[in-house]
Amino acid sequence: MTTAIIFIAVLALLIFVHELGHYVTAVRNGVGAHEFGFGFPPRIIGVVKNDDGTWELVGRRQKREYNNTIFSLNWIPLGGFVRIKGEDGTDTDPDSFATQSAWVRFKILVAGVLMNIVTAYVLFVIALWMGVPEPVPDGTPGSAVYVSQVQENSPAAAMGVRVGDRVRALCDDSGCTQIDGAATLQSVAAAHAGRHVTLEVARGNETLTLNGTLREGDAAQDRGALGIGMVNAKNAALSFLEIIGGAAYQTWDFLVMIVSGLGALLWNLLTGAGLSGDVAGPVGIAVMTGQMAALGLAQLAHFAAILSLNLAVINILPIPALDGGRILFVLIEKLRGGKPVNRNVEAIVHGVSFIALIVLMAVVTVRDVLHFF
Repeated sequence: MTTAIIFIAVLALLIFVHELGHYVTAVRNGVGAHEFGFGFPPRIIGVVKNDDGTWELVGRRQKREYNNTIFSLNWIPLGGFVRIKGEDGTDTDPDSFATQSAWVRFKILVAGVLMNIVTAYVLFVIALWMGVPEPVPDGTPGSAVYVSQVQENSPAAAMGVRVGDRVRALCDDSGCTQIDGAATLQSVAAAHAGRHVTLEVARGNETLTLNGTLREGDAAQDRGALGIGMVNAKNAALSFLEIIGGAAYQTWDFLVMIVSGLGALLWNLLTGAGLSGDVAGPVGIAVMTGQMAALGLAQLAHFAAILSLNLAVINILPIPALDGGRILFVLIEKLRGGKPVNRNVEAIVHGVSFIALIVLMAVVTVRDVLHFF
């Protein structure tokens, strides 16, 4: 239950700031908005400023359109939404989205993506300020061995090892070996290949003992006896300039990695290789959110920043039904000398793409359920 609440809170924040970007940019460019809501309908309550300057409560069932924006609180707490005037292309008022120049419409559409990037940067700043472990050489005083990856169907996965665990010791019947570096863990695990061992790990504020049998033979040499990726790291005390500079570097670095990973994913789909095991849907992301929250607020903020960048990259893709798809139609209009694409054709393309995205999400969600449960 706690994992679900944390996941909903993180997702709500990221979607809310995305929609806030659309809303603020629209208003600053003289475009009206019928409603800006926190959460998704049905509506709990709303308020709107009348033309005489007084504020009026707007009930759940009220359908009337006002000249000013309704600010609403809604029942489904999964972010927010904005209903911009003339989004469907039918309203021809001067403050309608449909009557704006291509440049203004582009700014409104891209604003949500930019807000997710800015949010990611802020979250990276918070994570670095609170103290996210930084990689350091083996043997550095105060450092520890952190698990950076857990391979599927590996001994570590069977033992219950999670990303972010700090490995303190590896034990067998003859005693325990204290782990003072990634190289030490690698060599000790290889020496115990094929044997039953106990790992002592720290997870958040807990110390856990995990039992299992390590790989043996060639598999131990190729993939490691445990089947984990690891890094030696420590919480570094950073200056203000190091924090803001490091956050900028991480924002750019993760953006490049996400784009590269997405390119590889699309290539696999086009060549018939299918979805890799690294692709996660809502269920997988919820599980990972809970794992990061268990490691502390710094790790949760770091993970939320990466998730925000993922949302930014996905939304800017030139796929109809996403912001990038709508931007694509604006660019096509510009290339045609200001002649817009037929509204019915655009609506059909957006609708078909939306259905395709829902089907893809359903497939990934089923994979998540089978994998995590």
